[in-house]
Amino acid sequence: MPYCTSCGKEVQDGVNFCPHCGKPLQAQQPAPSRTVMPMDSEDLELHLIRQQAEKLSEAEKIMFYEQKKKSEAIGILLALFLLGGAGQIYAGKTLRGILCIIFSWLIIPWIYAIYDTYKSIRDYNTRLYMVILGSK
Repeated sequence: MPYCTSCGKEVQDGVNFCPHCGKPLQAQQPAPSRTVMPMDSEDLELHLIRQQAEKLSEAEKIMFYEQKKKSEAIGILLALFLLGGAGQIYAGKTLRGILCIIFSWLIIPWIYAIYDTYKSIRDYNTRLYMVILGSK
């Protein structure tokens, strides 16, 4: 079906005027193209990793995964000894890490940051595994 060049809405074939905005229709227009961008920096990073992994053999994919995955132990140690936010930043959650650093003196955000660091790194590694090795 064609689209109105004025308002961009879909119109019936053979109609001379747009029923939505009333403007005269020109020759049939293809659907407007929409580019879907990743939602956040982690999605963008995983998209780029997927592109790199497509060119690798299975053995190389395993090595690539081991290089790219994040260590849960390092994240937890950072969260324990350098305020909770350091672990969050290591896990790729920068804004959340900064907030945890600011409020770490309240103890509860610090404890939350330790748990969330572990969970964030584990979720990242699971997604990374699916991106690199899950498409066998």
